[in-house]
Amino acid sequence: MLEYLKLTTRYQTFDSITTNDKNEIICEIVYNFIKNIPNEICLLEKLQVIKITDQKIRKIPYSIYNLKNLKILNLSNNSISSLPTLLFNLKNLNRLNLSNNEIKNLPEWIGNNSLIILNLSKNLILELPQSIGELNNLESLDLSDNQISILSDSIGNLKNLVVLDLSFNLLISLPDTIGNLEKLEKLIMKNLCFECINKKLCRLGNLKELNLEYTDKLFNKKCSQYLDLDFSNLKKLKVLNLKKINLKGIHKSIINLSNNDIKIVVSKKCLEENDDGDFVGKLSLKNVFKEKIIFK
Repeated sequence: MLEYLKLTTRYQTFDSITTNDKNEIICEIVYNFIKNIPNEICLLEKLQVIKITDQKIRKIPYSIYNLKNLKILNLSNNSISSLPTLLFNLKNLNRLNLSNNEIKNLPEWIGNNSLIILNLSKNLILELPQSIGELNNLESLDLSDNQISILSDSIGNLKNLVVLDLSFNLLISLPDTIGNLEKLEKLIMKNLCFECINKKLCRLGNLKELNLEYTDKLFNKKCSQYLDLDFSNLKKLKVLNLKKINLKGIHKSIINLSNNDIKIVVSKKCLEENDDGDFVGKLSLKNVFKEKIIFK
């Protein structure tokens, strides 16, 4: 039984499938810049892992639905522009990597209870379907480096989500349902165009890392230059990255985390020296956090 299949880029040959005395199917496929997934692959019904990366694959064949036992599919670094809905009907698929392709639109239905890791980074995706919220067992979702401007409210239904990366998109806000991600531990939102911080983030009690690096617009002169986020409930926070943003002060509730094993990264030129009302400045943060705060 073939359980792992890897296509490399060394040669332009396709060795035929053979069976040994134990009826174990052994297949070695070596291609260079192929444009289509060979039909022979989709006939291997026991296949569990496919890795076809750094090729020129343009589409995923509908026949991939024959692979009922497929658990891991990695088609990163190809030229795929669209996805068949049947791809999300694979009941055993738990890891799907489609990063660095040319995908613009997702099927209306992408709900799949088996998916645990979904990587759609470095594509051209404009929006997410409502069905994104039906990925009930999803633990890691990477949507970074796309063209997403609106995040569906249904994102808040991902109750098992642990890691979410929204970096390098066109988002100007987050839906209030973001606060429903009660298991979220890592939220990466680098280089976004937020007009304001969503205070529902303070409900993420299991959050360990919050990365707002390069989120300049959030703290420019037209918006508040203070991080007005109540940190009182973020008791598990270990990393707060505020690098490369124009920030004058941080809500005083950050002091509640002074006993944590936490690292706070702030740009050297940001933060006022002194406190301002409900917001603490550089001097207070240095006194309280000492070596836990890093100015870069």
